[in-house]
Amino acid sequence: MEPGIKNCVVWWDAWAAVGAWAAAIATFFAVIVPVFLSSRKERLRNELELSDFVYSLPPFIAQWRRSLAILEQMSEEPSENHVEQLDALRLALSFPSLEPAFRMRRVLIGFRTVSRDLAAWNRTVEEFRNRLSFVNFDEPWEVDGATQSTRLGVAMLNEFSLNISGHLRFLLDAISTAAPSVEPEIRAIRGHLGFGVYS
Repeated sequence: MEPGIKNCVVWWDAWAAVGAWAAAIATFFAVIVPVFLSSRKERLRNELELSDFVYSLPPFIAQWRRSLAILEQMSEEPSENHVEQLDALRLALSFPSLEPAFRMRRVLIGFRTVSRDLAAWNRTVEEFRNRLSFVNFDEPWEVDGATQSTRLGVAMLNEFSLNISGHLRFLLDAISTAAPSVEPEIRAIRGHLGFGVYS
């Protein structure tokens, strides 16, 4: 057999393999890369949302401290002034709307838990306020009843305060794991969660 074009054999299996590889590479760039980039955008968005949330915590903690100071005053003896002060005990904290991702599961659980704690706190404050608003502080026997009610309310709010503190610590740990870029801010806030309760 003499070499030449007439004697050339085309290996179609080899060309098919090259085509399959080219199709796989095209699929990778058409599907996998956009999914990867979308995942990175989602992660960045979540980290920015968490950073904003962490920056919102110092004012919340200051409000919480003021509430505990009011509770300390109220634990002594109730008065008409306490009814107005109870409005200042309400706590509010906004939680970001994160893209649901597996790595954010502990953060989302933390948001839900702290949110429930705050709802329980605010419900108790409202019930406490309603009870005190009907007390006639000129009647000693009503003041005695209000004192017992106040002690119970303060004890319940102290319990909720401990829950909020513990669950905020859990949440900050979860945020630190999910978004390490906000760890410096979290470190500064952790120190402010060590304040106590009043009885």
